[in-house]
Amino acid sequence: MFRPLESDPLACLLRVCPPPPVGTPFHSTTIQPVSPTMEPFAMHVFVCTSGGTCPHQGSAAVHAFLKEAVARALLKSRVRVSQAGCLDQCGHGPMVVIYPDDVWYSHVSLEEAQAIFSEHILAGRPVDALRFRVGEPGAHKLARDQSGRPTQRCTHCRDGRVVTAAYEGE
Repeated sequence: MFRPLESDPLACLLRVCPPPPVGTPFHSTTIQPVSPTMEPFAMHVFVCTSGGTCPHQGSAAVHAFLKEAVARALLKSRVRVSQAGCLDQCGHGPMVVIYPDDVWYSHVSLEEAQAIFSEHILAGRPVDALRFRVGEPGAHKLARDQSGRPTQRCTHCRDGRVVTAAYEGE
């Protein structure tokens, strides 16, 4: 069975496959998991701490909190919290991605990181209200000025009600 590249790029080792059958909604290269498991960890949490905006939007604090929370809960042997390079969603940060669940979170504050930890990481229930859903795979960067501050409001996340960190416009 084909899996679209955009659906689960970090959850498995990648192997390029033939294109999907004509008429499928995906027009990109597809991948297949080499292994259905996430060994050696059951869960991998990525926090974007680089790129043009996430470092200015509090991503280091979100990463530090999640890493410490996992350690305090004695889950380090099962849950890995890692700093990620740019996830190509600049302006929507801090971005948090959890695999193998294929759940992306955007605009994560420290309070929201606590909810993600208790609800998703501990209880296994993704926090739907915080999920990053844009409808189309690929990059979704907000326009930004030369200092990296977003110059437009995010209209994708949380039904357009989110206030983008570092955005000072109307």
